[in-house]
Amino acid sequence: MSKRRTIPEPRFGLVDLDQLTKKMTSDEGIEENLNDLVFFFRSCTNRNEEHRCYESFYDAFHKINLDNRFRIFSRLVYFGNEEIAVKIPFQRRDIMDFFHCYKVDKPHLISEILNITDRTFRRWSEIQSSEVSSESKERLTLFAKLMDRGEKIFGSKEDFVDWLNEENHNFDNTTPIKSLDTIFGFEKINRTLSQIEYGFPA
Repeated sequence: MSKRRTIPEPRFGLVDLDQLTKKMTSDEGIEENLNDLVFFFRSCTNRNEEHRCYESFYDAFHKINLDNRFRIFSRLVYFGNEEIAVKIPFQRRDIMDFFHCYKVDKPHLISEILNITDRTFRRWSEIQSSEVSSESKERLTLFAKLMDRGEKIFGSKEDFVDWLNEENHNFDNTTPIKSLDTIFGFEKINRTLSQIEYGFPA
């Protein structure tokens, strides 16, 4: 009878990961500990070890509030760690929570942002415990990067969300948030944010 293969413990220790995540419950905590989190993931030496790390982080991740969970994700993306962010085993309910946090609640718009069909989105609503595809998480990284930048320019998440949901002449008198259904729309919002950042009205 063959021996059952055991998965090696990560060199850092999963207890360390749990403690590290608990420190990331505020903006200051996230900024101070993000590099350690990135180092933790990069220290994994094989796929099995990496899988254990991400699964354990996902469990620890859900012990902190929704706003900070999204902030950790967006900070990973902002500092060029997209390959780590997309490996977090998000489930569909997590993605829906993130969009709800940013007042993006129209099914059609969420489908467009994630580049999935309306039919697929309906399945998401029915079965929320399944993991999200890498492609959808990559689209979510675009959204996270945009939200992070907008929050910095406007000074708060709430003010940026309000701006996204107000009619704007630069967007043919529609709301900027409706532009998030295409990559071009993301780029247009980013260009408009650059104008605002340099003091031009937008």
